[in-house]
Amino acid sequence: MKHTIKPVILYSRVCGRCGNPNHNQKENKCRERCLRCGDYDHTLSSCRNNPQCINCGGNHQCNNDICEFLINKTLSSNKYIIDVLLKEGVINSVDEILQSQNFNQGKQVSYEMKSMEEVMNKLIENKLASQSLRLSDLEKITQEHSGEIQEMRNDIKLVKTESGEVNSKIDYLKSDLDTVKTDLRPVNEVVSKTNLELKANQSSIESYFKLVLSRMDGQSGPASSSSLNH
Repeated sequence: MKHTIKPVILYSRVCGRCGNPNHNQKENKCRERCLRCGDYDHTLSSCRNNPQCINCGGNHQCNNDICEFLINKTLSSNKYIIDVLLKEGVINSVDEILQSQNFNQGKQVSYEMKSMEEVMNKLIENKLASQSLRLSDLEKITQEHSGEIQEMRNDIKLVKTESGEVNSKIDYLKSDLDTVKTDLRPVNEVVSKTNLELKANQSSIESYFKLVLSRMDGQSGPASSSSLNH
C-alpha cells in the first residue's frame, strides 16, 4: 500500500496580545493592543471599530487567514518545502496548503463586503441629506413662527401698557369725580337751604296776600250796601 506523506507546514501566527507576527504571546514584551483595529485603549472583546490589520492595513483583523502579510510570511517560511511539493506533484498550487483554502475567494468576499459597505454608506448619506433638508425646513418654519410669536408678545405688551394707562386715567377721573362730589356737598346744602327759605317766603307772601284780600273784601262790603239804599 502506497501512502502520500506531506511535510508539516508552519503557518505564520501573530501574538495574541499585540498582533506582532515575530513572537508569540508568551514571549510578548510589547504593549497590549486590540487585534481588530490596532488601538491601544481597548482590547478585542470590547472593540466597536471597523477592522483594520495591524500588519498590512487591510480591512480585516490581524489574525485573519486572508491577511496577505501572513500568507506571504507563510509562503516565505516554507518556500523550500512548497517547491518540493510542487515539483513532486504532491500539490498543484500553493492554495492547497493555505488555511484560507482560496485566497482569491477571501479577497472576493472582502470586495463584496466593501461594495456593500459603500452601498450602505450611500443610503445613509442620502437619508441624512433628506433629514438635513427636513430639519432645515423645520428650522425655517420655526424661525418664521418665532417672528410671529414675538410680534404677538410685543402686541400683548403694548395692550397691557395701554390698558395700564387707561386704568390710570380711569382712576384719575374717579378721583376728580370724588373731588367734585365733595365740592358739590356745600352747594347742595346751600341750594336746600335756599329752597327752604323760598318755600318759607312763599308761604309768608301767600298769607300776606290772603290777609290783604280779606281786608279788601271787608271794606268793599258795607260800601256796596249804602249805595243801594240811596
